[in-house]
Amino acid sequence: MDGIFYRIDHAARASLPVISCFILILLTFAPWPPLIKSFLQALPLVLLCFWVMHRPDLFKTHWSFLLGLLYDMLAGQVIGLTALSFLVADVVLRSQRGFFRNYSFLAGWMAASFVIAGVSLIPWAMASTFSGELRELSPTGIRIAFSVLLFPVIAGTLQRLSPLPREGF
Repeated sequence: MDGIFYRIDHAARASLPVISCFILILLTFAPWPPLIKSFLQALPLVLLCFWVMHRPDLFKTHWSFLLGLLYDMLAGQVIGLTALSFLVADVVLRSQRGFFRNYSFLAGWMAASFVIAGVSLIPWAMASTFSGELRELSPTGIRIAFSVLLFPVIAGTLQRLSPLPREGF
């Protein structure tokens, strides 16, 4: 009897990265006041970066792409734009996997901040290119600032809550 409960518990814990991102994306599109909505829109990328750095074995690359597609569909924007951004973040962070095994929290935060900033500029750059004029950068800047400031809070909380052995910081 312990065997089946152990397997169910392990499966539930192993699915935490994908399920947490999925739920957060759904919460992002609930009717919120504008400030809370801006705050919530920053979180899926932060959570994705955390899981790719912390548990890449549980958060595979295809999940980054599929969750990005879900975000695009719910947002009603060009399909593939967020998927591309999430995929780029995933690939960049995975390429530095050896670095993340033995780094300080501050170094991980800085690395995630650079990735978040770079990836957040992809939709802005594409929108500016397709419209033929530079789009306003302040909404993207606010989202980057929220993401960078929230990363240590989210990462610290999830590190303490994550019951499975960790690979990253």
